[in-house]
Amino acid sequence: MKATTENTVAPRESYQGTMTKRIIDMTPEEREAYYKASIPVIRERLFSIGQPLVYRKEGKIIVEHADGRIEYGN
Repeated sequence: MKATTENTVAPRESYQGTMTKRIIDMTPEEREAYYKASIPVIRERLFSIGQPLVYRKEGKIIVEHADGRIEYGN
């Protein structure tokens, strides 16, 4: 069997974040803005790998799918 140098796993750099300031150094307003801005990025990443976006709103669990379906839990 011949040795190979091919990398079948995505390089770690592809998971590199875009933060310019550490969370612990942010003001509450900056943290809130950062979290709000991250939602579309998270949604797109989850949908691209075939996973739903799951979150809690008003005490209910909500599951959003890439095809537009929304499921409500308890």
